[in-house]
Amino acid sequence: MSKEIQNKAADTLINKGVKFTLKIFGIKIKLSIKPLKLGTLIYISKASLKIKDIPQDDMLQVIGSSKENARPMASIAAYGILNGKLSILFLGRFLTYILLWKLTPKELSSLLSLTIKQSEVTDFFGCTVLTKGINLMEVKAVTSKETTPSGEQSEE
Repeated sequence: MSKEIQNKAADTLINKGVKFTLKIFGIKIKLSIKPLKLGTLIYISKASLKIKDIPQDDMLQVIGSSKENARPMASIAAYGILNGKLSILFLGRFLTYILLWKLTPKELSSLLSLTIKQSEVTDFFGCTVLTKGINLMEVKAVTSKETTPSGEQSEE
């Protein structure tokens, strides 16, 4: 196994995130997408509500299908990169603008796939289902009917 593959595997295991380079105003900036926080997932969910007319499963078609889809997709990628409440509030619109004007649809698609991989939503949904099942405070309805023991006469 090569050193590069080993380093990427180690970075994934210790939650360093996926690193990439973005060229902004002629300056190369190194960015990373780390595993997303729950608050970031809420911002991403809100942005995904603005996506319209999804024709197929192909991400490039979703991005290119209408100009209304490009902005929410860029917002989702920006929120994944920023991954924090204050940074999303103060820098979210700016980074969305940069991504809209500096990335091709294919690059935005790749960035969105990285964001989705780092969201780890399957673990979160699995935990919510398990937690719902162990809720001891929930009152469960008893559906059994009262029956009289055999041999006794019922009062009528």
